[in-house]
Amino acid sequence: MSQWLQSAANAMWGTWMTVLILATGIFLSIRFRFYYNFRKIPFHFRNTFGKMFKKGEGTGTVSGFAAACTAMANTIGVGNIGGVATALVSGGPGAIFWMWFSGLFGMSIKACEIILGQRYRVKYSESMDEYMCDRSFVMKNALGWKKGAMILAVACFVFGPWTCSVQSESVTSSLKEAFHIDPRISIAILGITCLITIFGGLKRISSIMEKVVPFI
Repeated sequence: MSQWLQSAANAMWGTWMTVLILATGIFLSIRFRFYYNFRKIPFHFRNTFGKMFKKGEGTGTVSGFAAACTAMANTIGVGNIGGVATALVSGGPGAIFWMWFSGLFGMSIKACEIILGQRYRVKYSESMDEYMCDRSFVMKNALGWKKGAMILAVACFVFGPWTCSVQSESVTSSLKEAFHIDPRISIAILGITCLITIFGGLKRISSIMEKVVPFI
């Protein structure tokens, strides 16, 4: 099973995938004339960090500061820290250059993802999270692929927890190696805190992130 999973991972995340993602970032950067990664940088800072504590003009579920903290929590989390460390061990110092290179062009991909999410989000008045959107919403509302959106939603629901398992393993193994903490104790604390946070919906997640992220 381990060998099969490794072979599948190598096939999916080989050179072709890296080239495809990087080429997409370069294409979108050129298509939007480098607006989201190199041009208008002062404008972007004024309208993100500059307005973080101001009341927004639009209607949203959480404050600008809470949204910024939630976004930063996603980008400076366990996956990114572990991924950078793995890249350095596997590829050496040269990996830093390629992470910078791909990150600069990847900004255009991320910007398009956010714009699509805002454009095709759906409002649910009876949900704890008033506005919701993910890839399946975009696939359904933008492209009209209802069946594909359903399959994608089910796939994310089924396979999503495995990503969390990888991150949890990184946390527990690091705590065990650094502080000799029993993985069963650390995973129990991690599971309970995540359960309490997630069951509060987006508002509780953002509320906790705006308190935790500044310390991170």
